[in-house]
Amino acid sequence: MGINTYLSIPIKYRPLKNRLNIVLTSNPEKYQSENKYSNLIFLNLSEKNIDKELLFDIINKIYNKDKYPFLNKDYKIILIGGKIIYEKYNHLCDIIWITKFKKDFECDLFFNYNYDKLFLEEIHYNDNELTIFKYNKNIN
Repeated sequence: MGINTYLSIPIKYRPLKNRLNIVLTSNPEKYQSENKYSNLIFLNLSEKNIDKELLFDIINKIYNKDKYPFLNKDYKIILIGGKIIYEKYNHLCDIIWITKFKKDFECDLFFNYNYDKLFLEEIHYNDNELTIFKYNKNIN
């Protein structure tokens, strides 16, 4: 996740539990000094072109089953935002989950997508207040 997404998570819920939280920021040193959690890492990947191999290589280098017992050989990498992370790294994703809300919110950032041909599944929540769409980018 990006630093703004991390900071938008209420303090009592961050870092997200039972997973390794990797926060991408152009200034990891600023946050590393405040980091008191074993499942939280701040990285600067802004200058690198990363692909799946490099991302898995980075995680494998920091992987330690004693330090991160919730990780196993079948771990998944999930990008959770924000806009810059999605735009920069969505090419690495096999599956994309997009949530659409029926309610209007005052927003200033939007993620543009066009995955209509790749639609897999639609899930409705809270009397259709929101819908989650699942897309598989590997469908030809």
